Amino acid sequence: MTAPSPVCVVVGVGPGIGIAVSRKFALEGYLVVMASRSEQNVQKYAKQLMSEGLNNVVGMQLDATVPVKVEHFFKEVQQKFGGVDVLVYNAAARRFKAVPTHLVPPEEYHSFWKVNAFGPYLCARAVVPMMLAKEKGTSLFTGATSALRGKAGLASFSVGKFGLRSLAQTL
Repeated sequence: MTAPSPVCVVVGVGPGIGIAVSRKFALEGYLVVMASRSEQNVQKYAKQLMSEGLNNVVGMQLDATVPVKVEHFFKEVQQKFGGVDVLVYNAAARRFKAVPTHLVPPEEYHSFWKVNAFGPYLCARAVVPMMLAKEKGTSLFTGATSALRGKAGLASFSVGKFGLRSLAQTL
């Protein structure tokens, strides 16, 4: 299947920003590859946009925290659709109740960091060579106030968003 150019990959599609960004890029004529950890959810959101008449969307499952899965995902996107023109990294892990840093379980801290900082690194690492080959491309990362200043009780979230902001600046 040959895709119309350009191609936008939105990682972290959910009921808020992810689907809204997917809709906007689809309305602008992009082929939008919507990605989520949940195959069921990403297909639901893709069908929702298709029901709105946006037939230039595709839903694909991706766990952006696993290097081999990210590599495979973007190789498949390149083979099927010709590469990536725009990457939107919207996946995030966070808690809604503040917890003192010394009480945050190490497993939570690590899993949040993987989604908020390591995942975008893996995705950027996969798409930058495609963009360099085309001599163009855009990477967008959704952040949070925590990318600018931490908040007491949100260590597991804030550290990842600081890292995400730094990654974006290095690209």
